[in-house]
Amino acid sequence: MPPPPIILIHRGDSFYLAHAIAQARSSNPDSRLILLGDSSNSFYLGVEHYRYEDYFDRAQEFAKLFTFEFFPSYQYPWILFCHQKYFALLDFIRTFGIERFLLIDSDVMIYERITPYFEHYAAYQMTLSQASAAYSAQAAFAVVNDASVISDLCRIYDELFRASPETLETRFGTRYFTEMLGLALLMKEPLARVKNTYGEDDKFVVCHNLIEDDRFVKNGEYSRIFWQGTIPMFCRLNTESFVKSPIIHFHGHAKRQMGRNLKLNGYKERLQHALNKTMSAAAKYPMRAANMIAGRSIFPGL
Repeated sequence: MPPPPIILIHRGDSFYLAHAIAQARSSNPDSRLILLGDSSNSFYLGVEHYRYEDYFDRAQEFAKLFTFEFFPSYQYPWILFCHQKYFALLDFIRTFGIERFLLIDSDVMIYERITPYFEHYAAYQMTLSQASAAYSAQAAFAVVNDASVISDLCRIYDELFRASPETLETRFGTRYFTEMLGLALLMKEPLARVKNTYGEDDKFVVCHNLIEDDRFVKNGEYSRIFWQGTIPMFCRLNTESFVKSPIIHFHGHAKRQMGRNLKLNGYKERLQHALNKTMSAAAKYPMRAANMIAGRSIFPGL
């Protein structure tokens, strides 16, 4: 049986996207690597590219619920997309009959083969990471064993934003609603089998945030990475013992560290990565110019 596919969803062509693709391709050469993207990132080698706009009907309907008043700042279009991407994902996996997959953020780098983690979490529909905030969880490294859980998540988003901002503010104590709220509510569903990967495990940890994780020895503001070959290791503060992580989540400005932490296995992977970076640099400025000339976002996220 082939390993489950790895899926990234990304809007625009960020400088770090080539790194995430290269590391996933190198560590999992037998896995399908799928980028659900747009016209600005359609040229990458080593990945199957599909346009999320082709699976956006439900996402457009959701946009009628999640209006500007739910997130009144310049970040609104991005936060809206962070919700909409799950509706696009749902229609995509239904179209192609994908039942099991690994969903990663595009600022995550994978360093191990993923199949053993599906076996490790076989009793769960999905994995998420929740550190301490009661109403915030993330899907940076989400092992999905039952695709129906994505339908449950989209239902939660639909039900959540049928309420007024005032009602939600009273319930959650904030008026700034990111997609992480819905993920946290999914973890609390009575029938959901969602595993929190932030907890301790004897054999490994999941590095959910290279900056904001106080479990490990630091190197400045970042958790210090100790390499065992191509596998990242972290030193626990409480026991001073070393533990591996299958991934590193380079959240926030830690994205600048992604290129320095590539562990590509062969010449082919290095060449492909170099070509992807070159094509991205060559295409970015013409695409930005086209946006300016057209006066609209022909190539989004640039």
